[in-house]
Amino acid sequence: MIDPLAQIPGSRLSNKIGNHPEHVPEPGKTVRIRLGSLACCEAVAELYAYIAYPDPLDAKQREKFSIAMARWAVRERGLLEPEWNECANMKPSIRPIVFSQPEQLFLQIYQRGSKILYRKLVIAGMMLVPHLLEDEIGGLSPTVGNIAVAAGAKLGYSAESQKTVESRVWAPVKPVAHVAAAATLLHSTLDWPLGGLWNDGEHPLCVRQPMLATLFYDDVVRKCLLPMAESLRAQLPTCNRFQIRAEDTIRFGGAALLYPRRLAQNLSAP
Repeated sequence: MIDPLAQIPGSRLSNKIGNHPEHVPEPGKTVRIRLGSLACCEAVAELYAYIAYPDPLDAKQREKFSIAMARWAVRERGLLEPEWNECANMKPSIRPIVFSQPEQLFLQIYQRGSKILYRKLVIAGMMLVPHLLEDEIGGLSPTVGNIAVAAGAKLGYSAESQKTVESRVWAPVKPVAHVAAAATLLHSTLDWPLGGLWNDGEHPLCVRQPMLATLFYDDVVRKCLLPMAESLRAQLPTCNRFQIRAEDTIRFGGAALLYPRRLAQNLSAP
């Protein structure tokens, strides 16, 4: 699987990082992604912060990481596209709060949050995508145990840590696994010629840094990320390898289109 955060500083992590695996976000909750009322990078940073910190007990940390991630996005785009001008290219403008954290605090919050986010994206993608594509993991059946071993190896756990990965990595991400897996799929396929959708010259970040593209192109989020997440959420109850009921997940509002299994089949095509 392509590493969606390979280009993000601080995205590698120690297996000691975690939040509250014993707590579960409010079942059936709907989170509205504020595209249109916030700058795209701020609105989508809130979504990624929810993947990293879905637990209600982590609400304050979630907000801090959201602010830090939006700031990282602005900085990173400025490095990739020196000609980019925030005032000319983004409506509405980015709020001053994005730049309010002292530099050292910003780096600490971002680095810690990005490590947790990376772990959530990895485990969700490896758990959900093989089921939807009816694929194998290293020649093995994509059971929870097998994937926990494979994901654990990727995340730095020992081969004997299967149960730890299941309880401390996989269990906490279940309420947001659908949007995390959708993001992982999207990061790894944005530069594919999917009908020429994003190869139009107006979305250069899709090739250069797919994750950054989702933070600045609201049409990518509206037309792909949110609909794909909602489609995955609807399919979760059909998986017989793990138990996630739709009513126990967090729905991310704004999705009007659905991407059914046909999309998964297209993504698996050579």
